[in-house]
Amino acid sequence: MPDIVHELTIRAPATLVYQALTQREGLENWWTRDVDAEPREGSVAAFGFGAPEHLTRMQIERLEK
Repeated sequence: MPDIVHELTIRAPATLVYQALTQREGLENWWTRDVDAEPREGSVAAFGFGAPEHLTRMQIERLEK
């Protein structure tokens, strides 16, 4: 499967953006309230979108600040 890359410009301090993308609370604030994630390389984050068949899992391969 090819990599999917999204790039966008955000006018916010890098520390706030990093928290929004890596911390459970940050992810809950902008993506979905059903989040099971921790900022640890090798962990698997789970994101629910209202129905069991919409559960999405993503492996955290690398974290960079």
